[in-house]
Amino acid sequence: IRDITQQIKLQNRLKQLAYNDPLTGLYNRTYFMSHLKQLLQYHQQTPGSVVLMFLDLDQFKKINDNLGHKAGDELLCEVAHRLGKVTRELDLVGRWGGDEFVIILDALEQTPALHLADKLREALSQATRLDNGEQVSVGASVGIATSPGHGTTLHDLVIAADQAMYKVKNQQKNAVAMADI
Repeated sequence: IRDITQQIKLQNRLKQLAYNDPLTGLYNRTYFMSHLKQLLQYHQQTPGSVVLMFLDLDQFKKINDNLGHKAGDELLCEVAHRLGKVTRELDLVGRWGGDEFVIILDALEQTPALHLADKLREALSQATRLDNGEQVSVGASVGIATSPGHGTTLHDLVIAADQAMYKVKNQQKNAVAMADI
């Protein structure tokens, strides 16, 4: 029995390492892409919408460079915590990589998604006090794509949300943009 218990613990740990970001505890890109693909396939059979948000932190590099990677890691963990507090329980929040985060919103229409994106931006722009006593703030550039409007495949939806995010990042920062149709 002890061998089986240890084997189950090891399998659970391996699963966690495979699907979760080790720093923030959020889902990683591998799990996120798999889940999004399944959700899009489901909605090809059952009418409904999927909203994909890409968030990129504004001014993160400056904080990381000036205060060090420990401060940057601490801030990323706080961002993950805030994203979890603002999103619904059925939403899926993940870390795409670096200072980019992604969120899947199932069964949410465009207007409520835009309102949620603004709430996320507001939550992230609140100052964070780091362990070293420094108080820092970041903004977020958010790109949104919806299925089926911006695509019905994983590739199309990811490209649309990513392009919308970079449009914000290159033009004004700390704002929200819907993907172009």
